[in-house]
Amino acid sequence: MATLIVDRLRCLEEHDFFGEDDVYLVYFIGRRPPSASSLHVVGPGSAWSDIGTTDVRETNVTLDTAYDPANLYLMALIEKDAGKDITGDERDNVEQWVKAVYTAYWASGTTPMEALAFTVQLQMGLALGANFNGDDDNLLGVNWLKPLPSSGYWRALNYYGGSSHYRVKFLRQ
Repeated sequence: MATLIVDRLRCLEEHDFFGEDDVYLVYFIGRRPPSASSLHVVGPGSAWSDIGTTDVRETNVTLDTAYDPANLYLMALIEKDAGKDITGDERDNVEQWVKAVYTAYWASGTTPMEALAFTVQLQMGLALGANFNGDDDNLLGVNWLKPLPSSGYWRALNYYGGSSHYRVKFLRQ
């Protein structure tokens, strides 16, 4: 079985506010059947904390031990301020909303072009859910991780927010 990991986290520009940054990842895995879909939160932790401009972290953080390129992977990077906002009830609220939209999408029998439009809509929904359910954390962006066809393939996604810029490398093992 394939595994999806965050292989590397690079800070190209930290948020210029109260020292170095702490970030965390909120990600949605859209599976078939949709009832098996889930929302996850990882970080901060040693690989995700006290990050400054030009820092590179070799993270090797496991995201999905049952990686399937047929699934939908949406990745949101969030800068933590006073405390991590997307936890407990807030996390559950975001997951319920995104799962409901994802379930309705698959039940509708959409075409591939509609699937692309849906991915954009779901990205916006995850962003709104993270912002409305968060307190003071900063959403740096939500990206669709396009399928990684086989072991060894990787993709880097860029996240921008305020004055921050991060690049996260995802790897299929």
